[in-house]
Amino acid sequence: MSDFLLQWESPQLDYYWCHHLIHEVYAKNLVKARLGDQERDWIASCDASGFSFHISQGEIQRLAPVARAFYTDRTRLENYFRDIEILSRHVDTLPWHPAPGEDPLDALDRIEPLFHEAIGLHLCSQPHLTQVVEQELTLALDAIGMQGDERHQAMDWLLRPRRLPLVLQERLDWYEQVLCVPPDHTDQRLIDHLDTWRYLTAGDSKQPTTEAELRARLTADRRCLDQTAEQARRLREIADGDLPPVPTALHSAGAALDWAERARGLAYYRFMTKQTWLKLWYLMEQHREVLGPEAAGLITQEARETSGEDHDRSAYVLLSTDGFVELFYNGTDTAVRGHHLTPLEPLGDRPLTGSTGYPGLVEGTVVVIDWSDSLETKRHLVGEETILVVPQTTPDFVPLLNQCTGLVADEGGLTGHASIIAREMRLPTLIGSRVGTRLLRDGDRIVLNASEGWVRRTPPHSMEAV
Repeated sequence: MSDFLLQWESPQLDYYWCHHLIHEVYAKNLVKARLGDQERDWIASCDASGFSFHISQGEIQRLAPVARAFYTDRTRLENYFRDIEILSRHVDTLPWHPAPGEDPLDALDRIEPLFHEAIGLHLCSQPHLTQVVEQELTLALDAIGMQGDERHQAMDWLLRPRRLPLVLQERLDWYEQVLCVPPDHTDQRLIDHLDTWRYLTAGDSKQPTTEAELRARLTADRRCLDQTAEQARRLREIADGDLPPVPTALHSAGAALDWAERARGLAYYRFMTKQTWLKLWYLMEQHREVLGPEAAGLITQEARETSGEDHDRSAYVLLSTDGFVELFYNGTDTAVRGHHLTPLEPLGDRPLTGSTGYPGLVEGTVVVIDWSDSLETKRHLVGEETILVVPQTTPDFVPLLNQCTGLVADEGGLTGHASIIAREMRLPTLIGSRVGTRLLRDGDRIVLNASEGWVRRTPPHSMEAV
C-alpha cells in the first residue's frame, strides 16, 4: 500500500484549490501561524473524478505532537475559536448574491482573502490532527478502568454537543417546523425552511438546496418518523441545555472531562469554519460567472490579467516534498500520481479499519453512494439491513441513515459530521476508513464492528462467528 493516506476529497474542487493550497495555506503559513507547524509531505490531485488530498503516514506521525501541543494549550485554543467567531460574524453580514452594478473583480478582491483565512482556520482541525484528542480521551478512560457499555455511555455523555451547530439546528427546525405541522401547512413551512436554509445546507456542491431535494427528504423522513422524532428529542435537549447529570464513573475523571470539552469545541467550530468557507466559495463562483466562462476557477489576479488565452487546467497534481511544492498539469500529472499512489489491493479476507463514530456490531448489505452517484438513483436500494458506505456525510444523507443498520465513511474524525450524526442517531458507524467506497461494492455482505473499528466481508448469517 502507498505511504500516502487519503485525508479528504470532493467532486467539485477545481483549479482554484490548486492555487490556494500552494500560495495561501502553505506558502503563506496560514495553518502554521496557529498550529505551530503544517504539512510538508503531501500530494493533491484533481481530474474529471474530482479532487483528493493525501498525506504521508510519516507526516501524520510528525504532526501528532504539534497538534497535541496546540490542543492542550487552552489560551491558543480559545484564541483560535475567537478568530473563527470573528470571521464567521463578518461573513454572515455579506449578502448571498452580487449587488446590482457591483464590479465582480472588486468583489473578488474583497472576498478572496476571507476565503483563504476561512480555509486556513478549517485546516487546523483536520481529522489527522484532531485524532490526538481522541487518543488522549481514550487514555483518560483507560486510566479509570472504564470498559464495555459503561464506557460507551460515558462517551455518549462526554461527546454530546452542549450547543447546536447550524447543521444540527437545521435538523431540529426541520422536524419541529415542517414534519410536525398539520398537512395543510406543510407546503408553506417547507418553502419557509428552504428560504432560511437553502445555502447553509448546500454542502460541497456549490449549489443551494432545491425544493425537490427537500420534498424527497420529507417523504423519506415520514417513513421513519419514530427515528426522526427521537433524534429531534435529543437535539431539543441540547438546544434547551437539558442534559443528563454527569455519570457517576466520571466524577473523578478530570482528564476525560477536559479532553471531551476540547473535542466538543473543535466539532462546533469545525462546522462553523466549513459553513463560512462554503458561503464565501459560493459567492466567488457567482462573481466569476458574471465575468464569463474564461474566469472559471481563476484567482482574482488571473481574472484581471486574462487575455482570453485558453489554459487547460482540467487535471493537475501538486506534490509537496519537505515543503517544496511542484505543480504538474495535463500530460505529466497521471504519471506523477501513479508513482506516488500505488493501486489499492483488493480487500479479500482482511479487515478494513477505521475509528469508532458510534459503537455497535451489525451485519448488513452494502450500498455505496460515491461522489459520482445520485441519492435519488440509490434511494430505492436502502433498507433495514443496509450498511451505507459513503465518502462523507451531508445533511441530505440523514433521512437515508434513518433506514440503515450501519454506516461506513471514508472521511471523518471524532469532531466531524458523521460522528456527531451517528451519536445522535445511535447508528453503528465506522469513520476514517479512507478507502471504503473503493473497496466495497453494492451487494457485499459485511460485518461492521464499529466498537473495535473494523469492517470485514463475510458470508451471510455469520454474526455468530464474529
